Amino acid sequence: LCQIRDARTGAVTLAFPYDGDLPDRVEGRFVYSVRGEGGGLFVLEPPQKTPHRLLDVGHWVRAVAEGVAVIDTYDDDNRFGRLIAVDLASGAVLWEDAGGPNFALAVDGGELAAAVAVDEKRLAMTLRDLRTGRVRWTAEPVVAEDVTPLIAADCVLGSVFGERIEIYDRASGRRVQTLDEESSLVKGGCLDAAGLIDVAARV
Repeated sequence: LCQIRDARTGAVTLAFPYDGDLPDRVEGRFVYSVRGEGGGLFVLEPPQKTPHRLLDVGHWVRAVAEGVAVIDTYDDDNRFGRLIAVDLASGAVLWEDAGGPNFALAVDGGELAAAVAVDEKRLAMTLRDLRTGRVRWTAEPVVAEDVTPLIAADCVLGSVFGERIEIYDRASGRRVQTLDEESSLVKGGCLDAAGLIDVAARV
């Protein structure tokens, strides 16, 4: 049961049953994902009680920004997933392309950072236009099981769980630094005004 509460009073303003992760709120609508058989990408528009299915592809990784939802169909049984972008206003699929072992997707300034599976052991970070899917660059492949992308100012970061953080130039895709760091804040760091916050994996 998802409950929406008034932040000041704690009063429940909306509640609806669903089988998925924590929803994204987009202009009063709620977007969420469901894995496995019968899964997909769903939108609930209050005061309606029944969600609308935008995609019937089960997944657990998505990014929602600028009126677009992008999913990656990667899971433990399928390293070679697909990236699928959907316009939330119309429900139309905007583009589809190769995906991969992404633990999350990152969006900033109309750009999407995501990894693509190259083979069973390697992946390559990409940066592309969010709405069109046009690839701006694809970085040299690295050995990694999966990755958590982050976009930070003029850099794209790839957190490889328990091992390292790869840092790429946002303009060119050139790998400029590798930080050996046994780190994970749910398999990747996060950004705030202070910078990159991360947590040692074994603490």
